[in-house]
Amino acid sequence: MSQLQPAAINPKGYGPLLSIVVTSYTMERLKDIYDLLDSIKLQDYPYIETVFVGERTRELGDRVRAYAEEKKIQNVKILFNEGEPGLSSARNLGIKNASGEIVGFVVDDAVLAPSWARELVNTFGTHESAVGVTGPAFPLWEDESMDWFPAEFYWIIGCTSWYSSDKIVKIRNLWGMNMAFRKEVFQMCGLFSPSLGLWGGDKVGWNKPPGDENEFSFRVKQKMGKDLLYNPRVIIKHKIRKRSYTLKLIAKEAYRIGLSRAIIRKLYKGSAQSEDNLDIEGALLGRVFTRTFPGILAGFFTAPLVAWRKLCVTMVALSFLVFGFCAYYRYGLFNKTGILGKN
Repeated sequence: MSQLQPAAINPKGYGPLLSIVVTSYTMERLKDIYDLLDSIKLQDYPYIETVFVGERTRELGDRVRAYAEEKKIQNVKILFNEGEPGLSSARNLGIKNASGEIVGFVVDDAVLAPSWARELVNTFGTHESAVGVTGPAFPLWEDESMDWFPAEFYWIIGCTSWYSSDKIVKIRNLWGMNMAFRKEVFQMCGLFSPSLGLWGGDKVGWNKPPGDENEFSFRVKQKMGKDLLYNPRVIIKHKIRKRSYTLKLIAKEAYRIGLSRAIIRKLYKGSAQSEDNLDIEGALLGRVFTRTFPGILAGFFTAPLVAWRKLCVTMVALSFLVFGFCAYYRYGLFNKTGILGKN
């Protein structure tokens, strides 16, 4: 581990230290990480520590360190995950090395709104019962012509615009691309499950489910009985590239998410959280049938090519979401410490 500057010691009364954990595994994201670091530097809340966890190649961390030094970005820790690879393990390493009272997580190709950190910290400060906070992730398109993608399926591309509220509300689970927990939560509830939340992309097997933040959110609510909140002003923009639009990747991501939801539903069946463990998905499905499909049909008269694209995405995503959910029963039972099943 290397550290550019010692973690900030906040003057009394000036707010808690916020640790931002960023994980990455490929040099292809280097420019994205630079953009993210720039947005962290521009935050209007000063007490921030950035914990960067790299995997696969140490060069990634070396380049991030050099950029932080060049741009005079303070309080940056550089770590390399030498243990079990994957998003959950990298996040856990970041947590263990985080000095902040609040630990936030964002994806490596995100850009933070200037008030992101302040809104996050203020939410915890004004809601004592809150142990976790999340916010919206809006798409930052590589090309504006990509914005035809149906908002109801933004969850496939790591965005949350399908969910909206204009005020702070309680929410079922936090979203991994934009979330934070009080540090004490990890001391009481453990860390993220390495069996979930593996790296995305076309190199991950179909039966490697994501969703470590979903499972952890359910675990936190079960053990602590505290609130998880959504604040519409805790905003990030998530870069979306054209290669994310292939039907193969859409099918795989929908399948893996369906599998993940089935696992979590099984793990927490009979708990206080089980009553609403698919409420968001149910509401979203209702929107698909009442808004998305009618909109697509109307679009065939005005923009047939776009309508056809939307129809393909809708049918593929729904079909493979169901396939993934049902496939759970083919791969045996899952216990509370990991997944017992085939690869």
